[in-house]
Amino acid sequence: MQINLVFSPFAMPCAPLGIAGIKSYVEKNSDFHVKCLDWNVIYQNALDDDIRNNKGNIKMSEHDRSTFLEAVDVFKAGNEDFFNQAVYDRSVVTVFVDCFKMLNGFFSKECRKALYENKHIPWFVQECVEFLLLNKADVVGFSIMFPEQIFFSLLAARMLKTADRNIKIVFGGHSSSAAYKDILTQQFIDFVVLNEGEKAFLDLLSALNGDKELGQVPNLAFNSDGKVTVTESSLITNLDDTPFPDFSDFDLSRYFAPEPVLPILGSRGCYWRRCAFCVHYKSYLNKYRTASVKRVVDELQYHVDNGVKYFDFVDEMIPSARFKQIGEEIVRRGLQVYYYGLAKPTSDFTNDVLDVMYESGCRYIIWGVESGCQRILDLMDKGTNVKDISRVLEDSALAGIKNHVYVMVAFPSETKEELWETLEFLYENRDNIHVIHKGRFNLHKGSLVYENPEKFYITKMYAPDFSCGGEVKYDVSQGIKQDDAELYRVFYTKNYFHCFNYFSDCLSILRHHALLLYSNHDKLTFNLARKAVPLPVEIGLPPQLSSAGY
Repeated sequence: MQINLVFSPFAMPCAPLGIAGIKSYVEKNSDFHVKCLDWNVIYQNALDDDIRNNKGNIKMSEHDRSTFLEAVDVFKAGNEDFFNQAVYDRSVVTVFVDCFKMLNGFFSKECRKALYENKHIPWFVQECVEFLLLNKADVVGFSIMFPEQIFFSLLAARMLKTADRNIKIVFGGHSSSAAYKDILTQQFIDFVVLNEGEKAFLDLLSALNGDKELGQVPNLAFNSDGKVTVTESSLITNLDDTPFPDFSDFDLSRYFAPEPVLPILGSRGCYWRRCAFCVHYKSYLNKYRTASVKRVVDELQYHVDNGVKYFDFVDEMIPSARFKQIGEEIVRRGLQVYYYGLAKPTSDFTNDVLDVMYESGCRYIIWGVESGCQRILDLMDKGTNVKDISRVLEDSALAGIKNHVYVMVAFPSETKEELWETLEFLYENRDNIHVIHKGRFNLHKGSLVYENPEKFYITKMYAPDFSCGGEVKYDVSQGIKQDDAELYRVFYTKNYFHCFNYFSDCLSILRHHALLLYSNHDKLTFNLARKAVPLPVEIGLPPQLSSAGY
């Protein structure tokens, strides 16, 4: 049986963990062989190749073409210009913000038109499908982590099924789990693997091979007798029994970075599981499981032995005690690694914890700050307070760790005055903040906000928007309206949030770039002055809203 797993465009260029983990699990526990294809990075390199060699699929003026190629080369393996602050900032805007964002948006729309209006099929989708057909795949699985990937995947799946009805099409990944009922309305999709995928996908292969019944496959959704059938949910009990993800099918030199950065997942779910806006942890059935510290550091050791030393901890959140234990084991083994992860700025991130983290190679943390207003933090049930957050940011910076902070705009019932409190909080902590990750609140089915709308002053909720990852539109009785939330986010991003960044705003998206920059201070050329952070009162309100009497 020929099995291909595809990570689809349009995402940032990072080695995909999900399909690499499924490959290793399946091959360890069976005789099946799995081939992983990161069509996301293949597509990005195909754009580069098309523009570089004037193949004609991408039309550009000679000036734009030259500018694009010069910028792309900065992100190629081994290019020391990557560490030049001015060159990096200019190049990342040219490539990832301006050009790639424009092309991704254009081609995503083209995929949607081809899917629903039978318009022209984009050339790279055709190439992907032809490759899979030539490869004689029996099973093709599409990993859908982000809403932006859905239309490429649906279009490619339909083309595969049209060409060979015997090919089994499987969807999986976070966005697939959230929208499996919508996905299964497409008759060319055979199965959706829900939530945790390794064992479920292996059992599905066994069922397709005639070794078990479909009903015995856990975490599976499929059409049966005109309705959607969902099998029993199941999780892997002992994470130490899972093999290390297998990235051998990926060319790590093609990920638009001077050195590879690999993802590490040392836990599944979230130990807190109470943030009112969050649905991520529900992929693991509201459970929190951890691999042993030894297992986590063994995985780091394995990659170090194979020439990789930069790592992205993609755990939903790592508590302070576990961060310290992992750091101590890294130091004990003498591993030279550099990494970052996500955490909540609680009081137990003390100096001794942060010092061990830095010594072991932690170079930045993405902190779930969300708001500088205590009422909003309490309404979210973050379990943090403003004073502790300030102290943690200061001590983290003193330890040498860079601080990236999440800020959420327009949580339901948040007033403009409470948003102003957050702006003032950020200003007061400006010397200890290095990048702001900003976004407006998105309501999703399954969150505590969705399940208890009245508590959050929501008066009406509308049908989820499948094309926007299942986002739910809503009305509120007080606070910033949802229709205005994006105006606030865009205005303060442009006029305020970007002033906190030492490098480009893109470091909030290109997180592996941030790690490489922070880990190679001796290579950095700082030749741009950091922008002065203005007082919030100097910024004011978005003109569209202030003129309307807000």
